[in-house]
Amino acid sequence: FELKPYGLGSIEKAANDKSNYKGKIGADLNVNLTPTLKLDLTTNTDFAQVEADRIAVNLSRFNLYYPEKREFFLEGYQNFQFSLGNGNQLFYTRRIGIDSFRSVPIIAGARMFGKIGKNNIGLLDIQTGGNDFTSSTNNGVFRYKRDIGSQQSYIGGIFTSKVNNDISNHVAGVDGAYSTSRFLKNKNLVIAGLVAESFDNKTPSKNNYAWRFYIDYPNDLIDHFIGVSGLGQNFNPALGFLERNNFESFTWNMRYYPRWFTKYGIRRMALKPWEFTAYRTATTGELESFANESRPLGFFTKSGESFEFNLQQIYDRVDHPFYLTPHDSIGVGKYWMYRQEFQLSSFQARKIWGAVVYKWGGFYGGKINSLETSIGINVDEHLNFRTDYNYNHVDLVNGVVRTNELAEYINYAFNPNLDFSFFVQWNSLDDFMLGNFRFHWIPKPGKDLFIVYNRGYNQLDRFKFSEPTSSVGAAKLVWRFVF
Repeated sequence: FELKPYGLGSIEKAANDKSNYKGKIGADLNVNLTPTLKLDLTTNTDFAQVEADRIAVNLSRFNLYYPEKREFFLEGYQNFQFSLGNGNQLFYTRRIGIDSFRSVPIIAGARMFGKIGKNNIGLLDIQTGGNDFTSSTNNGVFRYKRDIGSQQSYIGGIFTSKVNNDISNHVAGVDGAYSTSRFLKNKNLVIAGLVAESFDNKTPSKNNYAWRFYIDYPNDLIDHFIGVSGLGQNFNPALGFLERNNFESFTWNMRYYPRWFTKYGIRRMALKPWEFTAYRTATTGELESFANESRPLGFFTKSGESFEFNLQQIYDRVDHPFYLTPHDSIGVGKYWMYRQEFQLSSFQARKIWGAVVYKWGGFYGGKINSLETSIGINVDEHLNFRTDYNYNHVDLVNGVVRTNELAEYINYAFNPNLDFSFFVQWNSLDDFMLGNFRFHWIPKPGKDLFIVYNRGYNQLDRFKFSEPTSSVGAAKLVWRFVF
């Protein structure tokens, strides 16, 4: 048994408002039921110590996927995964305890995950509290996979549930995969499929399905993938993440990794004859979008560097206008876009390392030049810096859009028990800047003290350092007991 109670004190202040002081206590109880099966119980769960999200510039008409950072949900995450393909997930942990980047209180919850013989189990039930935007909600997930044979083949299923005073949403799915490393004597082969259906009190009970089937040949010289999938117009996994719905898609990619030019320091080439995905609208059968990428030149070096030159062809049918900025939008139409891209990166364990991605070409009837850069400095075993900068210059028919995104990371470890990190980001498209400071001290193993401070600014044309839009400071002490 591992008991981890915590106490937290915080102060919050919004612009033109009084300071708000809060205190909070809670606890986690972790139980090793067997060496491979774990039970977690939590109450008044808090994630004050988690690093702030980096809000990316979004120039597409689709939702951005933000990775999970909370330790409670990260541990054993693979036991709950159920991928629908094309960037869609049936279960997305950030649907619990977060609503539109706002924290939703977790009242209590239980989670069990691990393995018993050939049975892989993921069970979760969490009750979240209400706020000004939503009422108290029960979130439940059950994921099961049964190993078949000795080659990681399996058959399984999943059930998710989200219920409150306004929502009654349930999703059920089954999946399976045959995996072998003995295809053609010594090659890898994976054949997999799934089907899922949602049941929601606010959507019709037709076209509420999802399905996927694929064959993958992931090997050292050739990686070959073919897959088909679809999401119905009314498929609605309330605890999932959907980039889009109401589609049927076909994906086919081919990658080739020959070991050429090894005497010149090349570890292996990374060529891509094609990698394309086509979507058609499920209800009409009309082509919705198409994307293909070919890589005539790419390689990895023995010293850890990589290079790519890619050619991209993109088609997108826009049925409803979407806005890049409050004043610049992409109108209804059918758009063909052709782009080129360079990628270059060095080995990140070096004292100084860097990465750059530059792409240029068509963009919804106009042109785009896009630059993504990262520079890191590993001063020593205590201190490292990282700077990310992204720039977009978009020429549209009715004007020019320029975006800047800057993120700076500083980490310093005095010793294994004492460290701090600082993260600041600026996003010109959303017109905000945020700083996140975190201090972590381990007075003795199993005890943790976190001090966190966030400071944010909106409307940067009126920027005054002494007048943040919001500021939040918190101190959290966690004490660990093992018995």
